[in-house]
Amino acid sequence: MRIIKPLVSLLLCLLLALPGLAAQSLSPVVARVTTASGTLNLRATPKANAKVITKLRPDTLVLVLGKEGEYSHISVQEQEGYVRTEFLTVTDDPPESLAYQPLKVGDRGEAVLALKERLQALGYLRPGAALTPHYTNDIAQRVKIFQRTHALEETGVASPGMQLLLFSGDAKKNQEELPAVKRMFTRAVNASDAGFDWAQYMRDNPGTCGCCMGEGCECCNFTGRIR
Repeated sequence: MRIIKPLVSLLLCLLLALPGLAAQSLSPVVARVTTASGTLNLRATPKANAKVITKLRPDTLVLVLGKEGEYSHISVQEQEGYVRTEFLTVTDDPPESLAYQPLKVGDRGEAVLALKERLQALGYLRPGAALTPHYTNDIAQRVKIFQRTHALEETGVASPGMQLLLFSGDAKKNQEELPAVKRMFTRAVNASDAGFDWAQYMRDNPGTCGCCMGEGCECCNFTGRIR
């Protein structure tokens, strides 16, 4: 088994590198978007001026269906199109990982909410914390605890592989003491020390949580607002 896996990975890499390989002659392969910066255009046809269907973020997992010239024919999130092969890297991620896409600070949506619900069920968030579909710095901190518990790189980014583990039966419950709930006066003092006009900020933003300045934390049940 140890010999077969490296041979399979090597074969897949060679297949992606072969020029002019017909799309239908390549078995589906899981690959990761590895642009140095920015997004990768998913195009309708394998041409530089073809219509852009969507833009793929770095670390997005895709299913490579074949190769045409300098482009790979891929499927991602129920969409198909073509991307430049040079920005793809074959991975060992199982096909099940394709159900997830990377989540990081600033993201929002149902996938973030599902992530929070699972973290809370495993004890990485306090039971009484209200959950919103926002990926905040606080959530990145809890993701790091999960990654540390499972001997993963502590990036604070919920990669597809990490999410696959999180939602599996192999996910471990949190055994660490959770960070103390931040208090409003602590953030106010820090802001004051930095020359920040805290009083003016609160006048301009009535109802904003003074702990996280609207970002969302346990003090405000991750809403960014106080009642």
